[in-house]
Amino acid sequence: MLSVITVIGNSKLPSGELVDLKVLDGVVVEHLSPGKTKVDIDLGGQLVVPAFCDPHAHLDKALTADIITNERGDLEGAIRAWQSRYGDRTEEEIYQRSRKVLRMALANGTLSVRTHVDVGANAGLVAVDALCRLREELSGLIDLQIVALVATPISGQEGKENRKSLQKAIERGVDVVGGCPHLDSDPEKAIAVAIDAALEAQLPLDLHMDETLDPAMLSVVVLGRAVLEKGFNQAVTASHCVSLSVLEPKRQRSIASLLKEASINVVSLPQTNLFLQARDRPTAPPRGITPISLLRDEGVVVGAGGDNVQDPFNTMGRADALETAALAVVASHQSVESGLDLVTDSSRIVMGLPLCGYKLGLKASLVAAPVSTVRELIATAPTDRVVIRDGEVVVRTTSVTEMIRDF
Repeated sequence: MLSVITVIGNSKLPSGELVDLKVLDGVVVEHLSPGKTKVDIDLGGQLVVPAFCDPHAHLDKALTADIITNERGDLEGAIRAWQSRYGDRTEEEIYQRSRKVLRMALANGTLSVRTHVDVGANAGLVAVDALCRLREELSGLIDLQIVALVATPISGQEGKENRKSLQKAIERGVDVVGGCPHLDSDPEKAIAVAIDAALEAQLPLDLHMDETLDPAMLSVVVLGRAVLEKGFNQAVTASHCVSLSVLEPKRQRSIASLLKEASINVVSLPQTNLFLQARDRPTAPPRGITPISLLRDEGVVVGAGGDNVQDPFNTMGRADALETAALAVVASHQSVESGLDLVTDSSRIVMGLPLCGYKLGLKASLVAAPVSTVRELIATAPTDRVVIRDGEVVVRTTSVTEMIRDF
C-alpha cells in the first residue's frame, strides 16, 4: 500500500511559530520551515489546535427545547418533562436530531463524541438503535461512543426490568455502561449493579455522579471504593460530581486522592450544571461545577463536555467545544490553556482515544481558525474554521459579513 504524504502549510502553532506540517499516512512526522516545499493544504497563517472532543453528550435528547418544556427549570423538572414524552420518541426522529447536532459539532471541529442514550423499561432501546446506526455511518469521520444510560431504579426487585434493558443494550453493541446511581433509592447497590454489568461485558463505565448541591450525596466515594475492591480493569468515568463543589477543600482533596487511586476520570459539564443547579438559592447561588483545578492538582484526569444541546436540561447550547472551554475559563477560573486542554487532550484520555494535534507522532486531526492566540480562539469562537482529520480537510466554513453602514 502506497504511503500518502500531505503538507499542511502555514500553520500557526499556539507558541506563535509558523510551520508547515508534514503528514505521512495521517500522522505528523516533521515540522518544516514555510516556503521550503510545496503545500497541499495552505492555512494561510491560521492558528491550529488539536481537534475537539466531547466526552459527554445526550444526542437522543438534543433539539427538543421547543417541544418539551421544563416548567421547574431544575434537574427534577427536566427529568419529569422528558419522561412525560417518552411515547413520542421514534428511532427515525432521534436519528435525525442526533445527526443534525453531530453535523453542527463536526463543523465546529469536534471529531470525537461520547453520547449517553436512554435505556430502560419505559424508554426502550430506540435511542440505542438510532445511535448505533449513526455510529456506523460516521465511522472514519466522527468517533462516536454510545453509553447505555440505564433508567433508575436498577437495584432491587423494582429495577429488574431496567437491568434487563441494560443487558439488551449491551447485546446491541453499546460501547460503555452508564447510569445515575445517585437517583436510585439505593445508590450503593446501583453502583454495584453497574460495575458487575460492565465487568461481565468487559466495557468501560461512565456514571452520572452526584448531580446535586447536597453535600451529603457523595456516591462518587462509594464508586471509588467499589472500583478498588472489585479490581475493575476497565476505564471508569464519574460525570458531573456537582456535590464535590460545596465541600471544604480538605474533604475535596481526600476524595480526589481516592479517585486518583482508583484511576477514575472526571468530566465537568459547565453548561448544564450552570443551567439546572441552585435555582432555589437566590442569594449567592453556587455555580455547581466540580472543582476542576483541585482535582487536577491531585492528579485526576478531568475533561469537559457540552452535555445537553437545546433540550429541557439546557435550553441553550450550540454543539461547540469552544463554548465549553469559555465557560471553564469564566465559571471555573481555568487558564485558557487549561480550557483548551479540557476539550482536547484530557477528554480524549477520558474516552480512551490516542491524542491528536500538530505535535510530532500524533494524528494530524486539527482545527484551524483565523485568530492569533488560544485566548482569542476561545473568546471569539470564530465561525470560520477548517477541520482536518488525519491530514484531510473534512469541513471548511467561510462566512461573509457585509457592513451596510460602516464606521
